[in-house]
Amino acid sequence: MGTTHEYAEFNHLEVVKGRFLQPADDELYRNCAVLAHATAMALFPYEDPVGETINLGNDAYTVVGVTGERAKTNDSGAGVTGQDFNRDVYIPLNTCRLRFGERILELRSGRFSAEETELTQLTVQVNSIDEVTPTATILTKAYESYHPQKDVQMAVPYELLEQARRSARQFSIILGTIASISLLVGGIGIMNIMLATVTERTREIGIRRALGAKRRDIIQQFLIECVTLSRLAASLAYSWAWESRGSSSIFSRTKRPSSRCNRSSSRSESRCLSEFCSGSTPPAARP
Repeated sequence: MGTTHEYAEFNHLEVVKGRFLQPADDELYRNCAVLAHATAMALFPYEDPVGETINLGNDAYTVVGVTGERAKTNDSGAGVTGQDFNRDVYIPLNTCRLRFGERILELRSGRFSAEETELTQLTVQVNSIDEVTPTATILTKAYESYHPQKDVQMAVPYELLEQARRSARQFSIILGTIASISLLVGGIGIMNIMLATVTERTREIGIRRALGAKRRDIIQQFLIECVTLSRLAASLAYSWAWESRGSSSIFSRTKRPSSRCNRSSSRSESRCLSEFCSGSTPPAARP
């Protein structure tokens, strides 16, 4: 799999031995490779793969790193298929283009066919859910003029978007329900506390009245105490709600939605795949 140095960060791959690909590897067309976990265990079960040599086709590649084990991603619908990152071999993108080329030649039943495929798969990552649909529209307009034969398929994981929105709505409903119940319980609690206070302080009220306190003075005293107690409870509830809001955003957070473009080809997917991440960092590609 030809790729660039951003691929590990883009797909959350952890390098457990050695290093991942570097920009210099791609610029200098180096014959270096990074093995995935299962690949490294199959080729070098008892020794350290870093520094060893493997053969890909007719060329030898030096192993410079090994990635850690990662669970296989499941199919998420909308044309986005799962991927097993444990059986890959990563080499620099330019090296892959130089060694394996960008043309697929096929001879079948006396018929010769050729297809030029620079990149067969692109994955574009955006910063927020709201940017997915506009970004998909821009990408569609960008490649349609170069592919009049409609041989490019755009797959946007709307199911992931809807799932994230449903989760956000559910957490909002849950938090709103909890807040309503808390207000109700808090109001009842304050009412009972004030009732008990008035009952227990009957002697004090009688003394104050005997000393000349008016009815409004007694009511004002209890109102001040009630407001103070309510504000203290509201402050505590607000602090708890703020912490719960942060926790709910963590639970409802999903992977950044991505738009995926697949160029249809019977054999190109087995020869050349590419992914890149748009944004402030250069794109990460894998042929």
